[in-house]
Amino acid sequence: IPLVRNQDILVSLPTYARLAGDTVKTFDDIPLKKIFFKIKDDDPQKLEKAYESLVSLRSKKYSRFWVWDFNDVKSSLESSQSAITIIFVSVETIVMVLSLFSLITSMSTNILEQSKEIAVLRAVGVTKKTLNRLYVAEGFVLVFSSSLFGAMIGATIGWTLSAQRVLFTQLPASFLFPWKDLLVILVVAAISAALSAYYPAKNITDMQIGKIIRHGG
Repeated sequence: IPLVRNQDILVSLPTYARLAGDTVKTFDDIPLKKIFFKIKDDDPQKLEKAYESLVSLRSKKYSRFWVWDFNDVKSSLESSQSAITIIFVSVETIVMVLSLFSLITSMSTNILEQSKEIAVLRAVGVTKKTLNRLYVAEGFVLVFSSSLFGAMIGATIGWTLSAQRVLFTQLPASFLFPWKDLLVILVVAAISAALSAYYPAKNITDMQIGKIIRHGG
């Protein structure tokens, strides 16, 4: 890391002994601060046995050392990540529900302004179900396009901030796209589109053709 003057490097014990020169006679003279163990194939039973062996060895000979299991921290990190995901999904759902009321108003006004066109289409033989499907499809296009554009803009800003952090700190901070959040947004968007377009369209198409014309004014 160019910006950090004092940093650790990973070397083997023979390499450390060779670089230390005469100060290290045997491997027992090598100063150890931390030792990391990785169990082959990540077998839980082998990991448990190795952990118990290290704890037993610590209690007998190396009382000033302590044994640390990465799985404990990993489970804590996963719990924190799950909690953050739940919070963000909840906020996104609340925002989408609040936007639903505005969408219902807009779709109702749009459908009401097209009452005469709906009456003409009904007069030439277009069925109620077809008209309802058309307005639901229009709602889907509006909501899905807005959701996708919002996700793209958010992802672009997030990637830019991650790249800026990597540039400033010189640390390999990777960018992760929140696919779970996007899936929740798309599902809520689909429900919002159906609710906002179907019922206003159904209320208009269920009327008689002459009443639809008069209703549109």
